[in-house]
Amino acid sequence: MVLENMECEDTAQVSLLYSDGSMAVIMQSWTSDHAGMINGIRIFGTEGSLVITDDLYFNDQKMNLEADYLNSFVLQAKAFSDFILKDIPPVSGLDDVRDTLRITFGAYESAEKDVVIAL
Repeated sequence: MVLENMECEDTAQVSLLYSDGSMAVIMQSWTSDHAGMINGIRIFGTEGSLVITDDLYFNDQKMNLEADYLNSFVLQAKAFSDFILKDIPPVSGLDDVRDTLRITFGAYESAEKDVVIAL
């Protein structure tokens, strides 16, 4: 345990089963002692894998060179200012936010009621 006396969890795992039969497992922990081993987003499929940490990897090949940790904040700010000043839409929109919240609240409901929740 890294942090104590928290009013919320610091680790979560959600298993998803999609209507086409595909599955996803979402895990997150922002205070893990082992963050280096599980850092980022990892997607594994039948056609390959995608790993997003401070860099982007596709099938174990690093795809970009400018997204080191500190630069990632610069790129995030640039994306925000591009939207405001140049009307360039963000990569993730409000539909992504809605879907993320549906999954998050569904996970809480599933854990509370100990049942599978259909979204």
